[in-house]
Amino acid sequence: MHGINPPKIHDLNELRKLCSDLSDTFKKIADQCSDLTAYGVQPRYPMELMLEERDMRQALSSAKAIRDFVLNLAPEMALEKQE
Repeated sequence: MHGINPPKIHDLNELRKLCSDLSDTFKKIADQCSDLTAYGVQPRYPMELMLEERDMRQALSSAKAIRDFVLNLAPEMALEKQE
């Protein structure tokens, strides 16, 4: 795979949609991906962003849910590829 540059995707919604081609279970994290996408896109297009502690807590909760989902799914996907 030398010379192939995969696209850089910063939008978690788009990344989740691409992953859904591998497994429909990625639909389970749609809300969390939507919650976090704004934080990745916002700094690239400066506008005033007012955050409160509850926003931070929600973002952390979403990030942990996505992380846990991927870590739990990864061994499952590796086994499917071997079959």
